[in-house]
Amino acid sequence: MKPMLAAGNSALALRDCAAGCLRAFLSATFFVCAALATSVAHAQLLDGLDVVDGEGDASQVLVRFAAPVQFLRQTPLGSGRTLRVYIQVTGPGVQPGGLIPTTLRFPGSARVPPFSATFPETGNALLLVFEREVSFSAGPGPDSRSIAVAVSALRH
Repeated sequence: MKPMLAAGNSALALRDCAAGCLRAFLSATFFVCAALATSVAHAQLLDGLDVVDGEGDASQVLVRFAAPVQFLRQTPLGSGRTLRVYIQVTGPGVQPGGLIPTTLRFPGSARVPPFSATFPETGNALLLVFEREVSFSAGPGPDSRSIAVAVSALRH
C-alpha cells in the first residue's frame, strides 16, 4: 500500500500541475495567433480573371481580388501591350508589404489576345501584359473586390 501524501505536498503538486497546464495553453495560443497573423500579413490577393465579350469589338476583363480594392489610376492611357492599374487595398489586416506576388494567365479568345495579370507590382500596381497591342480603359469593377478593364484588339 502506498503512503498518502501529506496535505501540504498534494497542494504543491496540484499547483505545479496547474502552472504546467497554463504554460502549455498560453504557448499553444501564441502559436495559433502567430499563424493567423502570418496568413493575413502574407496574403495572395489576386483571386481570378473573367473575360466577357461585349458588343462590337469590345470585351471586358474583370480582375477579382480576395480583399476590397480601390482604383486609383492607370498608365498608359489609351493603348499598348502593357497596362499598369494602380490600386489601394482597403481590406482590414492586409499590409501591402506582405503581399505575395501572383500571376494569372488568360489563354486568349476571338476578341482578346492572350495576356497575363500580375499583382502586386512596384507601386502596388496590377500589371496586365497582352500578347499584342490593344486599346484599354480601366476603372473600378462592379463590386469592391474587382477592377474592370475594357479591351479592344487593335487592327493592323
